Amino acid sequence: MPLTRFTATTDFRTNPNAAKAQQVKAWHLAQGGVNAQTVNFRDGALAGPVLFQVQLPINGSKGLSYPTPITFPNGLTVEVVNANFVVGSVDFV
Repeated sequence: MPLTRFTATTDFRTNPNAAKAQQVKAWHLAQGGVNAQTVNFRDGALAGPVLFQVQLPINGSKGLSYPTPITFPNGLTVEVVNANFVVGSVDFV
């Protein structure tokens, strides 16, 4: 599956390929020059548990790929906490 882009909080469970939204093999985040950013990767809905959190500095970027995909049993929701987020992408299995 190709990288799926997002620019704000996104519930990937509503994606046409929702069944694919349970296993993530890579992600990448980029932040602009206005604010630092916090991005939460949640299992299920926005109220679901945070499986991990990424802190981005101003003008920073981070990414990670997994040799074995990370599983979100109830599907993935990415929560962008602060305003002025630039772009992120997720690669589902």
